[in-house]
Amino acid sequence: MRKKVVWTVTAGVLGILAGVMQGFSASKENACFGEERYTLSAPEGVESRRGPVEFPHHAHFEFACVRCHHTFDGTEPPMGCMVSGCHDATEAPPPLPGKSAAADMTYFKNAYHQTCWLGCHKEIKAKNLELQRAAAATGAKPKLAKTGPTTCNGCHGKPLQR
Repeated sequence: MRKKVVWTVTAGVLGILAGVMQGFSASKENACFGEERYTLSAPEGVESRRGPVEFPHHAHFEFACVRCHHTFDGTEPPMGCMVSGCHDATEAPPPLPGKSAAADMTYFKNAYHQTCWLGCHKEIKAKNLELQRAAAATGAKPKLAKTGPTTCNGCHGKPLQR
């Protein structure tokens, strides 16, 4: 009887693990709500000085979806960033008194740069520097997070030829 219970429990645990691993590999291969890689480019009618950004969606799965898709509630696939009424302004806003023009998140370029480049990649880079400084005093070797690109060409590639 004991062997039967142990076998049943073991088979159940292995079945659950197999299901979890299958779900994990499927999410890595097929992405959550779409392609693994997206090409992010300026909206139609906007002349860009830099090339489009190849965005590896699957490389960002360690973050909660709402980190980027701030209106995502999990019931429907997230909407695109440049849908009407979100980050769809195609002209840079004039700076307001006492505020930077970059604070206007309706402008598509500000939304991407403030969220991805400044709000995530550079934030992780700064935290890594803090960890390195703190560890230098003790001689420890901290585990650093991947920052992602932190330069213009790191995301956009080489500037477009004019």
